[in-house]
Amino acid sequence: MVRKTNLFTTIQTGRKSRNSIGINYLGSRDYVVLRGLQCSEVRYAGSILKYRRSLTHLFDANYKNSGYSEMRKHREYGGFVVRNVSTLRKEPSKLVLDKDILSGIYKSEEIDKLKEQLEERAEERSTGLTAIISDPLFLISCWCRIRSNKGSLTPALTEETLDGIKLRWFTETAEKVGNGLYEFGASRIKKIPKTSGRMRSLSIPNPRDKILQEAIRFILEMIFESTFKDSSHGFRPRKGCHTVINEIRMTFGYVNWFIEGDISNCFNETDQNILMNRIKSRINDQSFIDLIYKILRQGEGYKNSTIQIHKRGVPQGGIISPILSNIFLDIFDEKIIEMQKAFNRGIRRKANPGYTLMIRTGKVDHNRNIKPGIGNDPDFKRMRYVRYADDFLIGIIGSKEDCERIKQEISTFLEKQMKLRLNDEKTKITHATTSRAKFLGYEIHQTPIDKQPIRYLERQHGDKRRTRITPRILTDAPIDEVISKLKERGFIKGKNPSRCGRAVYLPLTEMIRYYRRIEDGILNYYVFASNYGRLAARVHYIMKYSCALTIASKLRLKTLKGTFNKFGKDLTIRSETGKVVINYPTAKYKKPNPKKK
Repeated sequence: MVRKTNLFTTIQTGRKSRNSIGINYLGSRDYVVLRGLQCSEVRYAGSILKYRRSLTHLFDANYKNSGYSEMRKHREYGGFVVRNVSTLRKEPSKLVLDKDILSGIYKSEEIDKLKEQLEERAEERSTGLTAIISDPLFLISCWCRIRSNKGSLTPALTEETLDGIKLRWFTETAEKVGNGLYEFGASRIKKIPKTSGRMRSLSIPNPRDKILQEAIRFILEMIFESTFKDSSHGFRPRKGCHTVINEIRMTFGYVNWFIEGDISNCFNETDQNILMNRIKSRINDQSFIDLIYKILRQGEGYKNSTIQIHKRGVPQGGIISPILSNIFLDIFDEKIIEMQKAFNRGIRRKANPGYTLMIRTGKVDHNRNIKPGIGNDPDFKRMRYVRYADDFLIGIIGSKEDCERIKQEISTFLEKQMKLRLNDEKTKITHATTSRAKFLGYEIHQTPIDKQPIRYLERQHGDKRRTRITPRILTDAPIDEVISKLKERGFIKGKNPSRCGRAVYLPLTEMIRYYRRIEDGILNYYVFASNYGRLAARVHYIMKYSCALTIASKLRLKTLKGTFNKFGKDLTIRSETGKVVINYPTAKYKKPNPKKK
């Protein structure tokens, strides 16, 4: 049995009260009383918060005294007082539990059986999933995983949030899920602007519905994650924008053409029947499948308006949306891999006759820019592919006609098999050397042959030969676009850094932290950029000097010189005792190694 108590209420010792608020609510200030568990030793709750009032708990709908924790009476009604939930993982606890539910970790026989079935009998459809998500302890562990998210206190069409949730809600919800009676509330629509100027519609679900969505997401991820292709990087564990850019750098070498692909309105136009058939192919639990149907048909709208139920699409904004989209788009990944196998041919390119003649005559002229292999060899073709959400990039070693044929085949497959279509405006065929493909904010291109480095390489017998080096594919950061966005946000005026009016009212420490956070965010995202040094130098100069000018405006120091004279070149802020509180050091322009981070 798990009980929750709250110390931050006005309590009179030994008095029963129904008017005290906050008791038996799940929150960051609550305490937990665990009964019937084998424990070796506990930390006393009263000594942590130094609160000398008595602990209380809800027992048969009445608040009763449970003793003074300061008096070392840690056994109240046969239970144990455990320290604050929000600090359970900040240091080792002496409380010994088999199931650390409050840390978001859940173990059960049903989970172990599911793991065993997925490892040993992966071809079988999974069963018994409703029994897992209808366990109140599993729902509590899901609540622990999402309670700190930014959207936990964002209401939907009702005022319910994850704040002040009672333990009774978990037991009642688990019972409804087991009986098939749980209904999801309607979502609230919120419009956010796109970079193109259009508006994107987000569906914000009820925060408490997110707990059950997290439970379903956890199960779906267990079942489908191992079946996803390595080329898919969006919304997956241990994958992201950096992994997909790194794969491009490592595998897209020597490509001649890029196909920049974008699936138009993918999330809103997802065919729910195709999606559910895909899910049914791996799951044999109708109650679990019905819950997914209810999420897709839960409806959405604005406050005080009519609720609309959509029969197409996956609602954007929910916890379960990314995994559902990946399950659906895995069909597309399988098709591209099938096309890859049919397209790839040959072992190596044919030798270029002009290059062979030049080598045999001994008259090597690197200025002639002759490649050793034929650029468009009909007997040697390769196709590379990566995808992040509904954006994908294909690299082709072949001709432009091959790219046109592949693009048309993809468009036909999307329309006939997946009821989707390519975005003609964003889907482009780009030459790898003379132009640049744009993917996830990076500019992807090959180094032209006249700019490839020439070095002396040592051969087997010790002699050296002057050789042209073919570098990896380049992934550049669009410096001009980054600077343009900083200008839109008020950090640049004309071509020089300027004061930022909205940051003037911040304290000095928060102001420097604000500027550094923006700079670090930009440089961390473009850590794989080939031109990282130039980007870092430019962004650091703009942000640091804008910060110095803003400090000058705040303290009326008039000029940059006055700011640097007062705080030094690193804008060092010190406490009254002379201790450094925060500063703005010069950035390192050398490209960091992501593996060491």
